[in-house]
Amino acid sequence: MDDQLSIIDRGQMMAQDTNDTICNLNQTLDRVNDLISSGNDIVAIYADMELSIHKMDLQFNALFANLEADLKKYDMRAAIVKEQLNGISNRMDKMLDNALMLDTDSERMLDFKMKLLETINNHSADIATMVMKLL
Repeated sequence: MDDQLSIIDRGQMMAQDTNDTICNLNQTLDRVNDLISSGNDIVAIYADMELSIHKMDLQFNALFANLEADLKKYDMRAAIVKEQLNGISNRMDKMLDNALMLDTDSERMLDFKMKLLETINNHSADIATMVMKLL
């Protein structure tokens, strides 16, 4: 009977060892499953990062294209404004020359000449202010 108990005990010990081995194997497989899940999460996060980077790149390129178009518009408008300001300046120079050539024999003409020179001076100051604002 001792032999039978020892066989039964051995069988139970083997069953327990097998059970422990299966538990260890299950724990190992659970860890591997967790690692695979983490790996899948990392792959998903990496894919999301790549997508976000691509989206930001596209937004940057669109912004750059818009800024470049705005700069071209500004350059074109600046050239037009410069041309207009040069024309205004030339006309004001002619008006100043004409005002300086006015005959001031009478007080009325002298008063008119002074008012005309003051008006030209004010408009010149206004134009200079506009130019400074543009710069």
